[in-house]
Amino acid sequence: MQFTCSNIIKRMKKIFPCLVNYFIRNIKITKSPIFIVGCGHSGTSLLLAILGSHSMLYAIPYESYLCFCSRIKAFIKRLDFRFLTIAAGKRRWIEKTPKHIYCIEKLFKIYPQAKILLIIRDGRDVACSIQDRNGSLASGINRWVKDNRAGEPFWEHENVYVLKYENIIEDFEETISGVLAFLGEHYEQEIREYYKIPKQFYSNKIKKPNTKFGKDHEQYRNWQINQPLLNNRGKFLRMTEQEKRLIKKHANKMLIKYKYINNNKW
Repeated sequence: MQFTCSNIIKRMKKIFPCLVNYFIRNIKITKSPIFIVGCGHSGTSLLLAILGSHSMLYAIPYESYLCFCSRIKAFIKRLDFRFLTIAAGKRRWIEKTPKHIYCIEKLFKIYPQAKILLIIRDGRDVACSIQDRNGSLASGINRWVKDNRAGEPFWEHENVYVLKYENIIEDFEETISGVLAFLGEHYEQEIREYYKIPKQFYSNKIKKPNTKFGKDHEQYRNWQINQPLLNNRGKFLRMTEQEKRLIKKHANKMLIKYKYINNNKW
């Protein structure tokens, strides 16, 4: 996020409700923060949109890259997280920056009691999704392998919860109930209709653009998170035999380990 005049004005407009919530309604940040990490195109935005509809949880509406900032800028952003959460009348915030999968240890140094949600998705679908964006299937599968390897050492950490994008699609209530139990929060039936709460994470426009490329990409992403649950599994079924060989060469072992394929069978 850039700290421009327009952003400052937006924050100023929320000063009054923030003060009212803090001093009169006694709304405070009461629990540890939550970070969503994972390889891009794995459902991180979807998970943020879902959890941000919970009555206690506020979704930070931008990727902060907190661990990649200077100390001063990181401090300002952390204050902004608290300010936005209280202004929204909520008591806990969730931040989503996929690249923080490389900074899990650092996140725990900043917030020792933080809860981290690490989401994974079938690498074949991730590679296809990235290919749709930049035209390179190879870059997509290489990113999937590299990013997920960075997260593997923390899978057994007591404050890290690993979930699959596919499980959200297949069994929404059980999967999200498990996530919320890990966070120490109760499941709310309204969460299923998360898309009814307008979100402006990537754009101030919710309407679907004409394309999902170039200047329309951010608006397209924002349109996606404002839709009912979409089943985006099975993108890899369109692959050519040559593309399948490429995936097998670079990611077969991890796909087996993550139980997306059985030996070499697709």
